[in-house]
Amino acid sequence: MKSNKVNPMKKLVVSNRKGGVGKTFISTHLAHSALERNLNLLFIDNDPQGNAGDSLESYATKVFNTIDIYTQKIDFSECCQGDKYFVLFKGTEEIEELDSDNLDILVDNILSASEYFSLCVIDTPPTSGKLQDYSFLVADFVLSPFQLDSFSYTGFSTLIERISQIQEVNPNINFLGFIPNLVDLRSSFDREQLKNVTEEYAAFMFGSESYLPLRTHVKIANHEGIPVWKVKNGAKTGKLVRKLNNAIFDKIGV
Repeated sequence: MKSNKVNPMKKLVVSNRKGGVGKTFISTHLAHSALERNLNLLFIDNDPQGNAGDSLESYATKVFNTIDIYTQKIDFSECCQGDKYFVLFKGTEEIEELDSDNLDILVDNILSASEYFSLCVIDTPPTSGKLQDYSFLVADFVLSPFQLDSFSYTGFSTLIERISQIQEVNPNINFLGFIPNLVDLRSSFDREQLKNVTEEYAAFMFGSESYLPLRTHVKIANHEGIPVWKVKNGAKTGKLVRKLNNAIFDKIGV
């Protein structure tokens, strides 16, 4: 693998090996917030299911399939015209079969893209393996949502250990922390679980008061492919999501 030099484009990976924990919701809403900030955005949907790509396609100024960034030299000067642009790579099943040559092409394309974008967001599949590792190898930051159940917690140490291993090759990578998702503060179980996990894993949490709520508006936003703050009566939920996104942007420096 070629070295990943420091560059001005911030590269943020959203990852968790467990499915249904809110990776796509967080990654797509980071994209929506970035667009509202008028940031030039590169989004790589590294999940073969392609849910993030499907959700964001109508907002993009240029759309590729994710396999393209692994197999060919992308001319970003051609698709990054004007003052504002959003380039999206949509996940497809083709990316399930990759090798080390594909990683080198990805690294070259990411380095080339750094000239044009302020932020790159990478959504990952709910598994460990090449698609997660390749994302980590080009990343500056990793963020991990999880649900309030013991099955989610069991993967914490594995993810942290893997990021530590990747740091030997990519010293730029930093773990921002875990974020509780689908939290229902009306539930005594959720309140107790939230208290316990934030105390036990305090050093690895994104923030002691950072979480995403369990609200119907979240399901509607996912279904309709729109930011939650544009869902009818979703302003309160949207305010929480925007607050979290702003905190993430502050930490990564965009």
